[in-house]
Amino acid sequence: MDAPISEGSIYNIVQESAARLEALRELIQEKLLAFPILHADETSLSVQGKQHWLHVAGISEATWLFCHPKVASKVL
Repeated sequence: MDAPISEGSIYNIVQESAARLEALRELIQEKLLAFPILHADETSLSVQGKQHWLHVAGISEATWLFCHPKVASKVL
C-alpha cells in the first residue's frame, strides 16, 4: 500500500499491544514461579547495533523472554 505511518502511531500501537498482553505476562510468570524445575538460559544479541542480553525461562507450557542492554561489568 506504501502508505506512510507516523512514529507516534507506531508508539501508540506498541503501548496498546503491551497493555493488552499484561494479563498473559502475569499468567506466564505465575506458571513459571509455581514450577519446581524450569529451563533457563541467556545469550547476547545485537539490537540496533548495540549488545543486549536475551534471558529465557521456560517450561513445556510457557516461555518467558526478556531482553535488556548489556552493561559492562567491572572486574575487581
